[in-house]
Amino acid sequence: MKPVLATLLLSLCFTVVCSQNTSRLSGKVEDSKSGNPIPFAYVKLADLAIGTVTQADGTFTLLIPNQYLDKELNISYVGYKTYVIPLADALDAKSLLVKLEEDVTLLSEVVITPR
Repeated sequence: MKPVLATLLLSLCFTVVCSQNTSRLSGKVEDSKSGNPIPFAYVKLADLAIGTVTQADGTFTLLIPNQYLDKELNISYVGYKTYVIPLADALDAKSLLVKLEEDVTLLSEVVITPR
């Protein structure tokens, strides 16, 4: 009984310590024109391998170690401009709402000729 109680107490202490060292950021990513949610957009901290993707309804939740609160948050999706916001500003919002703008790139014509 004592080893089980000790293990439970240690895991509880570990959970409390870990939760104090992270911040939680939640939000939603939408198309700026239609307001439709953008599923599978990439939400990450700049220059770090900490990130997540949005769900099918455009929502996301990201746990961020407090040592990186001075970084920027990048939100990107193919065909849209990358949205960049300082992480401190993003955390000030109760729930972050990001509206991505389309990024239209015109390509020049390609001609393929047989040899």
